[in-house]
Amino acid sequence: MRYMDGFNMDGLIGSRTDVARRYYAQAHAILPMDGTAFNQMAVLCTPTLNNGCDTAFYYLCSLACKKPFASAMANTVLILEKARSCVLPVMPPLNTSNSVALKKCSLNY
Repeated sequence: MRYMDGFNMDGLIGSRTDVARRYYAQAHAILPMDGTAFNQMAVLCTPTLNNGCDTAFYYLCSLACKKPFASAMANTVLILEKARSCVLPVMPPLNTSNSVALKKCSLNY
């Protein structure tokens, strides 16, 4: 369902994305300790909207769950690296060795 919006010729996020987002919100309500729904909500976000902040938020939520999505750390580092390279090209790149602060985060959603 969410992939069909890629064919939307006017560039607007269609109602299919909104429906998918509601289903993922319901999935999170059923399994609040699992980060999969947050990861999928991040995938639904438009990367250019809010400079990727919405995407980063959902990836961080996916990482902070008691059962994080399997690639939550890699997804989070990737989106933050994209933001860093656009805003501050002189900063050193992010990698898993200097993302210890993300691993120690213990928020439970």
